[in-house]
Amino acid sequence: MSGVDFPDDPEERIKAMLDCQFMKKMNMEVISIDENEVRLAMDVEGCRNAMGNGHGAAVFALADMAFALAANKTGDPEVAVSATVNFMRPARGRLEAVASMMEETNSTSFYQVQVYDGETLVATFQGLGHKLRKRK
Repeated sequence: MSGVDFPDDPEERIKAMLDCQFMKKMNMEVISIDENEVRLAMDVEGCRNAMGNGHGAAVFALADMAFALAANKTGDPEVAVSATVNFMRPARGRLEAVASMMEETNSTSFYQVQVYDGETLVATFQGLGHKLRKRK
């Protein structure tokens, strides 16, 4: 385990993340996890704002979870240093987030996540990850 009680083994790490309370509470489901990208889905029902659209925090949460899984599926454990989101259109139905790594250094990684409602792009998310080194 690393200094933050997070599994060093990527497979165990992903399993722990998929079993977390937040992901279950938000009813997120994995579409796919492969070497190039992570795809997560979530229905906005139960997460609507006063205007009847998917709440921005729910859209952000889906993108953030896709980023977290993508950043932790290989190598050292990673945590987010920063994240930004741009909301393009209202989210109204079943959302799918697609996370891909754009750049990587020895200590950081940069991910792009696109969130779709059907075929429509509703948000873009950028996340900067920090790689945790094993403590001796």
